[in-house]
Amino acid sequence: MLLAIQSASATSAYVREIPNGNVNRCATCHAKSGPPDLNKFGESFFSANCKWTPALAKEDSDRDGISNGAELGDPEGVWKAGSAPPWTAMKVGLPGDSCSQPKPMG
Repeated sequence: MLLAIQSASATSAYVREIPNGNVNRCATCHAKSGPPDLNKFGESFFSANCKWTPALAKEDSDRDGISNGAELGDPEGVWKAGSAPPWTAMKVGLPGDSCSQPKPMG
């Protein structure tokens, strides 16, 4: 039981390290099969020491032609953990799923 609580806490911590991470939660980094399997963005995020950076924002982890930052609403990678989410006028995409792209709200 303690292990399950620690895993949930770790997940919450990672969600807070990604702009708009609370929108798609675990699916932002994990494959459709779920944790612990990572998608391409999850692998990139892990390689970046689990920190959002301008380099990670400019990368296109799922190779769909849209940068990770554009999919998450922070194309320049300037968002900092704890600040207001960027681009709240957009429905964010999944940067690890080439079939998912951001869309205007409405």
